[in-house]
Amino acid sequence: MIRINVKKASGDNSLIMAVSKFESAVTAVIDGKEYNVKSIMSSVIINSADSLDLVINGPDENQAADALKNLFSS
Repeated sequence: MIRINVKKASGDNSLIMAVSKFESAVTAVIDGKEYNVKSIMSSVIINSADSLDLVINGPDENQAADALKNLFSS
C-alpha cells in the first residue's frame, strides 16, 4: 500500500483517467472519508477538495503512484 498526499486536486477528470489505466485500487481520503477514485460518482467531491490523500493498493501500485506523482507535479 502506498499513500500520497496531494495539495490540490486538478479540478477535472484527469485523475480518474490516470487511475483507470491501472489494476490497483485507488482511494481518496478527504476529511476522514474514503472515495473510490475510479468512480465517476466520486469525481465531484474529489475535484472540489483542496487536499487529499491517495491510497493505492494492488499489483501495479508502484507504477500507479509514479503516474499520480507526475500528474500532480505538473
